Formats: sequence, C-alpha cells, structure tokens
Amino acid sequence: MKVVLLAGGLGSRAKPFSDYCPKALIPINGRPIIDYIIRYISKFSFISEILIVCEFDSHGKQIINYFEGKECIIDKKITFIEDKKKGTGGSLLECQEKLKDDPIFLVWFSDNLCALNLDRVVVEYSNINKDNDAIGLLIARKKDMKKLAESY
Repeated sequence: MKVVLLAGGLGSRAKPFSDYCPKALIPINGRPIIDYIIRYISKFSFISEILIVCEFDSHGKQIINYFEGKECIIDKKITFIEDKKKGTGGSLLECQEKLKDDPIFLVWFSDNLCALNLDRVVVEYSNINKDNDAIGLLIARKKDMKKLAESY
C-alpha cells in the first residue's frame, strides 16, 4: 500500500512561521512535523512507498532536500510529486499514475500528527468494502476524539 502525503499549500494559518519554510517543516522538539509522520507511517510493514506531494518551488525544495538520502533510514521508497496548486483533489490526480496498481491507498496531510492504528484502519476498511469500490473516508468529530483514542 502506498501513502500520499499532502505537503503543498500556502500554510496561511501557520504564518509567520510558514513565511520561511513550508508548514510541514515547522519543527516540534527539533524535528519537522513531516519527519514524525513519515517515521510513524514507515513502521507499518504493509506501507511500500510514500508519495510526497509538494510544490517544486523554494518551499517545496526544502522538503525534498530534507528527505534526500533518508530513504535508508526509514526503509521505504519516497517519491516526490509536484503539487500544481489544484487543491487536494488535483493533488490526488497528480498521483494517479503511481497509484494505478494499488486497490487502496492512504492519504495523510503533512501537518496532522496522530497515531492511528493503521493496521486496524486497513482491516476495517477492507472488511467494509469487500465487494464494492466505495471511496473510504475517516472522519472524527472533536468531541469523540477521546472515545476514538480509547478504542485503539
């Protein structure tokens, strides 16, 4: 299974920090947010590749440069896809060729830190959608977050 990690966007809600670097590279305890996400995702054996969708301008190049040579650390292939500023749907369409052989894939936003039990999410999704091609979507309401966390 591949993961599409969306790391484009303007980062307008993260200003003034995002004036100097992409939101995904804003550090927490000395490491960028995206670093935590990729290290977490990489722990799951069924993840074969991480597709990072980012702009190929100066901000996006910072992400590309950060991960240059780090594939050996996380033991997963990282592929960069250019974000052509067409929104989330447009970003996913840019990944279409890389995802053509995958029946399901995971979409993750590069500024979302959460520790989902991906094994369980994939099993549950697979059980629900055995006989159809429905689009999967994970939604959590803020007031239910504690209950959701306890269930994992």
